[in-house]
Parts: sequence; C-alpha cells; structure tokens
Amino acid sequence: MVQLTQKLISLLNQEADWRNQTINLNASENYTSPVVKQLIGLHPSYDFYDFPPSGGLIEGPWHFSNAPYLQQIGNHIDQLGEILLACPTLDARAKGGQAAEIAVLTGLAKKGDKVFYVHEQDGGHFGLNFISQKMGIRLIPLCFDAMHYQIDVDKTLNLMRKIWKKTASRKLILIGQSFILCQQPLKYFVERVKNYFSNTVIACDISHTLGLIVGKQLINPVTQGVDLIHGSTHKTFPGPQKAIIGFPAPCSENIRATIQRALSPGLQSNCGTTEVLALAAALEEMQLYGCPYAQAVCQHAKYLAHLLDRIGFNVAGKIFGFTETHQIWVLIGTEQQAWGACAKLHRAGIRAYPANLPFVNTWGLRLGTNAITRLGFSTNELQQVAQWMGDILLNNAVPENIF
Repeated sequence: MVQLTQKLISLLNQEADWRNQTINLNASENYTSPVVKQLIGLHPSYDFYDFPPSGGLIEGPWHFSNAPYLQQIGNHIDQLGEILLACPTLDARAKGGQAAEIAVLTGLAKKGDKVFYVHEQDGGHFGLNFISQKMGIRLIPLCFDAMHYQIDVDKTLNLMRKIWKKTASRKLILIGQSFILCQQPLKYFVERVKNYFSNTVIACDISHTLGLIVGKQLINPVTQGVDLIHGSTHKTFPGPQKAIIGFPAPCSENIRATIQRALSPGLQSNCGTTEVLALAAALEEMQLYGCPYAQAVCQHAKYLAHLLDRIGFNVAGKIFGFTETHQIWVLIGTEQQAWGACAKLHRAGIRAYPANLPFVNTWGLRLGTNAITRLGFSTNELQQVAQWMGDILLNNAVPENIF
C-alpha cells in the first residue's frame, strides 16, 4: 500500500479542519449525506460506462458490456424523475451543469441560429458564451424588468418578432439564472411565446433551484409548459457534482434523442458511474426529506435577509420580501470593496461569494442558506451569523477575534 507523504497528509488535515470550522454561505455548494459519500468512495471509479436512460438503444463505441445493474439503476433514476420532477426520462449522464447546458444548445441549435437566453447582467450564467461563439450561434438576451427581477414578456416578444420573424424553423430559448431571488412568470411567458412561435423549444436551467423544486417550495417549470429542464445536482440539491437533463412526457422523441446524442458521444464518453449511483441515493433521500429541507432553506434565507437589513446592510429585493429562494444579495459598492468584504469574512471563517449583482448595478455578496441549513442551523445560529457579519463589515471588528 502506497504511503502518503507527510506534506500531503498535513495539507489534507488542514483542509478538513478548515472546512469543519467554516460557516459556508456559498449558494453554489452543499453537503452530501454519509450514504452518498460512501457510494462515491466505495464504488470502483475506474468503471467506464455510458448508457442512455430508460433502456434505450446503445449507439457508438463507448458502450462497455456486462454492466446490467447500472442500466437498472438508470431506469430507477427515471422513475424517481417522474415522481419528483414530472420527467419520466431523467438523463443523469452529464458530468456537470455546463455539460448539460451545452448539450441542449449544441443539440438544438446550429451555425447562424439566433437563440434567446438570460444575459449575465440579468443573472445568467457565462457557460454558453465560448461555445456559442465557436459555433457561430448568436445569443440574444431576454428582456427583464429591473424593478422586479423578472422577464418582461411584452418587450421580449416584441424583440423576438423583430429578430426571428415568423418562420417555420425551430426556435430555442434557454432560461437559466445563477443569480435568482424570485420565480419567473414562466406559464405566462411560455403561453405567449408558443402562441406566436409554435415551433419553439424552451429549456429551463434549474441548477440553483433543483432542491427547492423537488422540495415543493418553488414551482416546477415543467408544470408551466417548458419543454425540458436541466441543471447541476450539488447546490440546493445535496447530491454529487453532476447534472441531470429532464424530459417531460410531452417532449418529442426527436428533441430528446438529439440532445442525448449531443451529450454522448458528442461531449463526453463516460457517464461517471460513481456519481450516478450517488445521485440515485440523493434522489431517494430528497423524496423522503426534501420538503422540510427546502422549506427550511427558503425560510432561513428570508429570515437572514431581514436580519441583515435590520442591522444596516443594503439587501436587494426589498420590494418582494428580499428573496423567495435560497439566495440573498448584499450590496457593497465597488468590485474592490466587495472582494475586500469577502476577504474579511473569510478571515473570520465565513465563506461568501463576491459578485457583480444583477439589476442593482453594483458589486456585493451573493449568499445562500442551502449549505448551513443542511448542517442543521436554526434561527438562533442565523442571528449569530448576522451579528458577526455586522460586526465585521459595518463595525470594523477584527475578523479573527469574532469567534
């Protein structure tokens, strides 16, 4: 057995100690259960396998035989997808949220197409910028109401009429936000768009909200008429670092097959068997405990936002009660000031994320309650966290002396 060097052992121990002593307010991270961790650690990571969901046909050279139980587990994930997300096909092969997103784009769009999406200034993710430029796909931002942080349906439709014209060719809209405080008017948006552009595919990225949707705190976009959903599984959903693409029953076989071929063999040749098994376990856990967990996450976010506002922080979204999700946006000022605030919090053992916040035209902190809720934080601990943040950032207390 190979012995680790003392240097590596020391670094690993320091990393573990640091994480155990840190309050994680990062909206993009979560903690998996011991069962999920065990599955990731115990299953042979060298298994090289890719399978289509629901026992579909094997295509291409990357199918390795004699793995019948992995296919059955994939079928079980599909069953859980139908129960939890109204998606009887839940493709769990994507290695991450960006891979899932790119599979949708590359599967459904081609060179010269004009695709509507959520721009970064409106909370969108940067993940499509590089590949769209390389493919010659033009990304056009959806229009937003900066007061309520929601899609401006009328302005967007007027823009679509100018850009798309009324042709029979398939259109694509990608709705995804890394910065999200409130739900979008999806049902109204989908109905209006499809009434004018009937041959439109609308995909919704639920990376940040997956756990809240499974836990029935946010409305499932599938029930609002979107054609498919996709997203990572390690933010509000406490699973492995992986992703899903969910296809509801009305989604056409052609669209599903096109996206799945774009994912594999187009983007990746291995589904990551250890994470597939871990994801199956996490889905079962959320089936049992997802509702109370998601409810607590949203309640904690709203409670912490009100606490921070009360002690003097400038918190975004006051017009709608600060937040409907796991996220809280604290306005700081310049980019340098936001990074400085983040560094101070880190010195005190509080992890935060500095960002150029959408709609408010300033830099600040994007906070999340998903990870700390997973660890069992209550309102008492949230009061202490708010007080510490106020002492550090408003009262100039020495971070190392806070706790």
